[in-house]
Amino acid sequence: MQNLILCFALLVTQEVYSQNINKRVLNNFLEDKAAKNEIMGSVAIMQAGKLLYIKSVGYADIENNTKNNTFTKFRIGSITKTFTASLIFMAIDEKKISLSQSIVDYFPDIINAKQIQIRHLLSHRSGIHNFTDNIDFATWYTKYKSREEMLSIILNGGIDFMPDTESSYSNSNYYLLGYILEKIYHQPYEDILKEKIVLKLGLKNTYYGGKINIKKNECNSYYFDKTWNIKLETDISIPFGAGGISSTATDIAIFLTSIFKGDLISSSSLLLMTSFKEGVGMGLFETKFNEQLGYLHTGDIDGFGSIFTYFPLKKICLVITTNGCKSYNEISEEIIKNILYQHK
Repeated sequence: MQNLILCFALLVTQEVYSQNINKRVLNNFLEDKAAKNEIMGSVAIMQAGKLLYIKSVGYADIENNTKNNTFTKFRIGSITKTFTASLIFMAIDEKKISLSQSIVDYFPDIINAKQIQIRHLLSHRSGIHNFTDNIDFATWYTKYKSREEMLSIILNGGIDFMPDTESSYSNSNYYLLGYILEKIYHQPYEDILKEKIVLKLGLKNTYYGGKINIKKNECNSYYFDKTWNIKLETDISIPFGAGGISSTATDIAIFLTSIFKGDLISSSSLLLMTSFKEGVGMGLFETKFNEQLGYLHTGDIDGFGSIFTYFPLKKICLVITTNGCKSYNEISEEIIKNILYQHK
């Protein structure tokens, strides 16, 4: 994830504008990359709620010759964290929880629980060890784990540093935030997501995932080694609030636009969400492209890879969702070039 973020920061050299998207060039580029087996997925560009561009390439299911389309749902991995963070800020707006609240009432057995606050989970400053870094993770990520089993794994992982002394990306933080949401709303995470985001925004293709079902216009994920090979499937109980959502590029763009428009969280919560320390916000990462402020997050799970970048000044959003991709760097660079132009 960090390499992809750095890639975007290095590649963008112009201010963000949207009027001159060269759809023909971008279409040809994506089709050429797909023909060379370098990408399978979807790209969406939206400005101020208006969809400017959408394109899908490659296959959802190679074995049965099923192609991706603009409604194909992808597992979006850690972009789920932006959804989870938004749900937490909704709970804060409803006075159900506060940023400064410690997690001791929810997880009394976690080391430093009294010192770890909700804000520390959101900004990856809790010190709680990232369970996906566990040496044995590869032996159990495809198997169902109950909440109790996952909490035990996180508890046994211990801590990597004292709360708020540094920042280190940890899926454990957002697993715990998903669990907290279930506790305060007395509902499963998937129902909270549906009620507070999906139905409110009219999203047609966003939900908490399950086992991949091609018949529901979902897609398998692949890696390339002389040919496309299907990846093993993470059981969705593992990523949970850190990476369990399935969606489309268009739905993600609508969601992001709604956050910054004020349709989901208050202006005070948005200000907190976009307050950064060491480049890390709360469900977002910060970047600047030639003094143009941008917010982004990436998501990787199995062979799925996704990224969004939102530029608040021009209200423009780029979303890429893939179920197989060889070269994010080249593809990201070319897409950025096609939504930018020299401003004179």
